[in-house]
Amino acid sequence: MLAKQVVVLRTAADRNLRTRAAVTSVGTRTQIAISQQAMMDAMATSSNAMASSSASIPQLQKTLQDWEGCQASLALQEELFDDLFDDDDVNSEEEEESNQVLSAIVDSIKLDRPLDKGRLEEETESAVTDAELEKRMAMLLNNS
Repeated sequence: MLAKQVVVLRTAADRNLRTRAAVTSVGTRTQIAISQQAMMDAMATSSNAMASSSASIPQLQKTLQDWEGCQASLALQEELFDDLFDDDDVNSEEEEESNQVLSAIVDSIKLDRPLDKGRLEEETESAVTDAELEKRMAMLLNNS
C-alpha cells in the first residue's frame, strides 16, 4: 500500500514539474511575442514616417527617439531576465536545501522511524533567507 502511494506521489510530482515547465515556457513565449509586436509597431511607425512625404524632421526624430527608448527598455528587460535565470548560486543553494530535505525524508523511511524535525531544521538553518536575497537583488540593481 505504501509503495503504491510512493509511486503515485512520484508520478504526480513528475506531472507537476512538466506542467510548471510548460507554463513557464508559455509565459516566456508570450513575453517574446509582446516584445516582437512592440518592435514591429515601432518599425511600422518609423517606416510610415519615412514613406510619408509630409513627415517633418521633428516628427521623424521623435519617432526614432521613441524607438530607441523601446530598444533600451527591451535590452534592460533581457539583461534582468538573464541575471534572474542565470543565477547559479541561488539555484545551487535551493538544490542543496532540497537535497537535504529529501535526504532526511529518505533516511526516516529507510529506518522506519518518524521524521527527525530537529535534524531537518538544523540543515535548513544555513539556507539563505529572503532578506539576504532581497539585499543581494538591491545591490545588483544599484550596480547596474
